[in-house]
Amino acid sequence: ERLPALGYAGIAIVVAGMFFVSLTANGGDQKFRMRDLLDAFRNPATRWALLSGVFIAVYSFTDKLALSNGTPPTVYNFWVFFGNLIGWLPIVWRRSRVQTNLELVRVNLGHILIGAAAIVATYLFVLTALAMTSASYVTAGRSLAVVIGALLGTLALKEGFGRARILGAAMMVAGIALMALA
Repeated sequence: ERLPALGYAGIAIVVAGMFFVSLTANGGDQKFRMRDLLDAFRNPATRWALLSGVFIAVYSFTDKLALSNGTPPTVYNFWVFFGNLIGWLPIVWRRSRVQTNLELVRVNLGHILIGAAAIVATYLFVLTALAMTSASYVTAGRSLAVVIGALLGTLALKEGFGRARILGAAMMVAGIALMALA
């Protein structure tokens, strides 16, 4: 994909913002030091997050490629989840776990169905966006989930939000605004 300069700048700012949001500066307190940036790369969690970013780029590219031949997002969505079902079924429903799984389904069926519907619908929205615009923009825009997760962590788990997360959230919003203007 070839993007305008503002698009590349927006993506870079979103990625940098994601990094700042993910920082737990000084163990989660409200202070932030530049040294925290360097320390973050020594943390295995940061390296796992970067690897996760590589996988996100790969599956976003694969999704865009599959949709670029005219496959409707609903059809592709069905086959992705059907493939997941076939792939995971033997692992999740091993003989040794059948009774435990059945009990979990019995107790949590409502939550399971709501969660499944939300995941399928959300992925369909992403696929529809991929069919309409640049994969780079969609992938960067999806990163707002990081900000939402940080906010939920602050509100529900009483984690500190801190200056680094505020800066990161602002950077992500600014980056997405730049992409919208590009």
